[in-house]
This record gives sequence, structure tokens and C-alpha cells, in this order.
Amino acid sequence: MSTHLITDPTAAPTTAAPVTGPAWLALSAAMTDEVPVIADRDDLLVTIAPGAGRGAPACFLPALARIEVNGYHLGGVDPATVAPHRIGDRARYGPAWGLLVHECAHAAHSVWEAPPGAPPGAVAAAEELEESRIEAVQVVRRPDDRRWLRASATHLILDESGLVDPARRLGMTRADAGRAAALLLARVDAGILNPDEVEPVALVVTEVLGGATATVLREIWTAAHATADTDAEAMIDLGRRWCDALGTDPATAPGTGPDGAPGTAGDPTDGTGPTGGAVADERRDLRRAPPHRRRRRARAGPRRHRRHPRHRHRHRPGG
Repeated sequence: MSTHLITDPTAAPTTAAPVTGPAWLALSAAMTDEVPVIADRDDLLVTIAPGAGRGAPACFLPALARIEVNGYHLGGVDPATVAPHRIGDRARYGPAWGLLVHECAHAAHSVWEAPPGAPPGAVAAAEELEESRIEAVQVVRRPDDRRWLRASATHLILDESGLVDPARRLGMTRADAGRAAALLLARVDAGILNPDEVEPVALVVTEVLGGATATVLREIWTAAHATADTDAEAMIDLGRRWCDALGTDPATAPGTGPDGAPGTAGDPTDGTGPTGGAVADERRDLRRAPPHRRRRRARAGPRRHRRHPRHRHRHRPGG
């Protein structure tokens, strides 16, 4: 999952796979009709098509109020047969619907912005924590969304992480273990995944980090789950604490140190580390606005969007 929260205001709609097929156009419109109640805002547009998502399974572009979902994750379901307004139909393509719900959770709850000058390592850690935080908040607001968030987390992160296979755990670093904890174990306390299914992950994380550090990390992500959508200061502080617990430098961006140059063997950001492509990709999903974008946002003031007028839509369980 590469860069799925794209805050560059100059980003254009996806051009790698233009939506020209009538079935994909119709499905994009149908999904657009469903997202207001999920994201609690009525200004979002959805594009689903093969190759959409900018290299990720799905992405959210705040500046364009747009969500893109890679149609590959329908899992072979014919888009012409997809009827998302029917709750029961969504089970046929649960992981894809989970991706949509996850991006809606970003649209609803990823409000805080790292201030200019924030330490990049702490920001990166805070953004890892954001992934489970938004899902924790989403299922409090809409409990039935757990089914879909669980489907995408299980199929696109847990199953592909390799951490349930002992042969693929060799060479795991503290950074790898920290990312696995943030992206998988934290989703248990968020109410998405079950403890038994991540038990192999918990065992290897504890083996690499030690029980005391694993306990500290859990304290940090549970604090993140209780943090308000707008509280950037608290999230950056939690990111700093996360770095301190793992022994990494909060002032250094991941992958820029002498042992973390992108593309080197075992670099968790290139998909070759022991956590596999799924966790590595989700880590790349979390890279938000570059510094110039954050400065521009600081000058322009807080992001605004139109909240969904609740009286115009009836909540449908699991919708």
C-alpha cells in the first residue's frame, strides 16, 4: 500500500488507469453515493477501477476530497454486478469495501496536521499510530464498520505480512517489530482484529523487543486511540515516545540513516524485510504532506469540509 493519504494540493486524479468502462464508472458513482454516511461528509468523490489508488490498494486525497480504490481488490467480482447499496452484497467483496471504509475513516478523522519543524521521526511514528487510531474512532461512531475494516486488515496486512510464518520472521529488526505492533497489534485494541489471530505476531514482537518495551508500545497506542482528531501536539508527543521506546531518533526520518537507506537489503520500506510487502507498504501509506505542504496548510488555516447532514440520510446497519 503506497502513500494512501496524499495531501499534495496539485495531485491530479489518477491517470495511470482512466475510468472508461461503463461498469467502473457506474460503480464509482454508486460508491460515491454510499460514502456520505460512512465518512460523515458529503463532498467526497470515489473512483474505483483497475490501477486506481496511486500504487496503493486505496488512497485518500484531502485536497481533492477524493477516494481511489484499486478495482483489483474486488477479488474477481464483476463490477457490473456490484450493488453497494445492498448491505448483503458487500460481503462478496469485503476487503475492497473495507478499503473504502478505511479511507472514509481518514476523511472523517485524520484532521490533525504536523506543525512546521516537528521532528520527522516522531511524525512518522505518529502517522503509524494514526492507522489504528482512525479505525478505533470509526467503529465507536459506526460499530458495524468493524466487519469491513477487519476484512481489509486481515487480507491485506495480516495475511501478507508473513509474520504468521516462522520461516519469514528471521532477521526482524526492532523497527520491523515496532511497525508490526503499530499496524497489527494495535488493531486488536482498536477493536478490529482478534487477539488469537495476531498471537504469532505478538510472540515475535515480544521476542524482538522484550516484554517491557512491548508493554510501553501498547500504552502508547492505546493513548493514541483516545486522542482527539485535532490534537496534533498529543500525536507528535506519542510519536516521540514511540521512537524513544524503540531506541530510534525522533529527529531523523525513517530510511535516511546509515543503516536505513532506501533500497538496501532488509529495508522495511522496500518490501524486502521480514515483515513482507504488506506491512512495508502500509508504512509507506503513512507519509503525509512534505514540509512545504505543511507550511502552506499552516498559512491557509485548518482544512474545512462539509459535514454530512444527518437528517438527509438514514443509517443502515453495516452501511
